Amino acid sequence: MFGIRILSVLTAYTVVLLEIYAGAAQGPQWWIYPGALVIALLLALSTFAFSPVADKDAAKPSLGAVAFQWVLVLGSSYAMAWFANYMGRVLLPGVIETGA
Repeated sequence: MFGIRILSVLTAYTVVLLEIYAGAAQGPQWWIYPGALVIALLLALSTFAFSPVADKDAAKPSLGAVAFQWVLVLGSSYAMAWFANYMGRVLLPGVIETGA
């Protein structure tokens, strides 16, 4: 279990670095979607598989709660991938030019 979490963190870190590189390389905007899907998979794994709710004896959450969780997972993963791409595309070149 601990090894899976370490691999998940390393995968997420690598995906964010690749999104920064894709932005710095001025790649197309659709490159955000694969990174967002990988991050969403990792977030869903950590949210649903390693939580106490995954226990068979626990009460199942309502459909609205599950839908809201998925909206949060997908929204936060897309926002993370978009910001990493934006950082490589816009913020990083500005920092390098100013030397800060």
